[in-house]
Amino acid sequence: MLFRSGAKTKLCVNQFMGNVMTSLSESITLAEKCGGSSFSSNDLVEVLLNGALSSPIVKAKGPNMIKNNFEPNFPLEHQAKDLKLAVELGNEHGLKNLAVTEKSLEIFKKVEGQQESQIDMCGVVKAYREKNE
Repeated sequence: MLFRSGAKTKLCVNQFMGNVMTSLSESITLAEKCGGSSFSSNDLVEVLLNGALSSPIVKAKGPNMIKNNFEPNFPLEHQAKDLKLAVELGNEHGLKNLAVTEKSLEIFKKVEGQQESQIDMCGVVKAYREKNE
């Protein structure tokens, strides 16, 4: 695969973003499962937004995940494609163990395979919710 430096940069950024989405999905699902009157997924997102992990992606996607708002901004299928390309690019450069990215790709592909490819990438949370219902 021939990528120019700008494309490689974009791919690395999207790789990170996909990994953040799977991690955030896991944390929100855990908060939903163990939450109650004293703790909720909304509380989790608020803590994330007011601490060291605050980021525009958490601000934009966290509340949408909680509300099941998967109106596409960045389609899940595009995120899955970029994760796949990142793994391939890593392999081309001798990185044989991109375990986090490979697992994220597997999770994105699971949701995509359920004819959910056009939903927003934050819809990856569905993989966690469905697995744990």
